[in-house]
Amino acid sequence: MNGSIALTDAETRLWGIRRRGDALTLRPSAWMQLGAAAQITIAVAFLALLHRLGAQRQLLVGVAAAFAVVLMALFQGLGAVVVKPDGLTTWWFGRQQIPWDEVETFRVGAHSPWWGGGWPPFDVVEVSLRDGKTITLWPTRSGAATDGRESPATVQCGLLERYRATLGA
Repeated sequence: MNGSIALTDAETRLWGIRRRGDALTLRPSAWMQLGAAAQITIAVAFLALLHRLGAQRQLLVGVAAAFAVVLMALFQGLGAVVVKPDGLTTWWFGRQQIPWDEVETFRVGAHSPWWGGGWPPFDVVEVSLRDGKTITLWPTRSGAATDGRESPATVQCGLLERYRATLGA
């Protein structure tokens, strides 16, 4: 790569995009953080209520459930995609490295989360690989565009395409 990629105004407005030299880190954006923060807030309030009521044996199930909610919310918010000159590395439900020569295209897709039955679908960035597989970059999940602007997933998809194009320059 001849130089580090410059971020556009739309990209710098997104909370989840960070640049360090030639590396980009894409973290969950928009509704993902809001949902995780809401889960943690509710679980902590539930724990405080349980503490106030007393630690009776039948309340242990509620305490365990609250801790499970907090852990799931933290796990959802900690995922990341690291973009470097040698490829993509996804950190979510494990670590997966994808070299650039295996990437065919990036596109924006829509998926409903498995944990949110009945929720409207989220825009996500999908990576099509040369072997026919498609990998969904869930950490870049975002809601639909507002105020006539592009959705965060569309912005991130464009950034990934530009980054890959600069590698060939």
